Amino acid sequence: MDKKKILYTAGIAALIYIVMGTRKVFGKLTDSNKIRPADEWGSGAFGASRNGRKHEGVDIVVYPGQELKSPVSGTVKRIAYPYADDLSYKGFVLVSGPYVITVYYANLSVPAGSSIAKGQVIATAQDISARYDSGMKPHVHFEVKKNGVLIDPTNLFE
Repeated sequence: MDKKKILYTAGIAALIYIVMGTRKVFGKLTDSNKIRPADEWGSGAFGASRNGRKHEGVDIVVYPGQELKSPVSGTVKRIAYPYADDLSYKGFVLVSGPYVITVYYANLSVPAGSSIAKGQVIATAQDISARYDSGMKPHVHFEVKKNGVLIDPTNLFE
């Protein structure tokens, strides 16, 4: 194949990836959906270094008691707990097609097993300050697996 055909094929493939690969999949959990900036506990960004490991989700800034909306239409699978030593910190797991979404530090307001609509209020943000004695900004942790693989959801919000 000559150089022109290779470049043309690569250009078309790149265009398809840009159009198909950057589709906005998730609605916002909050109106701002702002990612938690770095503090002494680290950054809220996906993949940020956390005590020798990588952050597996994104931290979205909230205020305690704030209503959270479902980012997808799907089913609430179960209540989730990020800390085995303290079950007062709750979260939930949503399933929507190939996506399994886990949100921590949020009290679910619909029962597990419920079918929910994208944009429906389904939880309230918890106050996590008691867990961290200094500097941790209030947030919810948003983690996504697609077909069983962790993905960065940062650019997939509407």
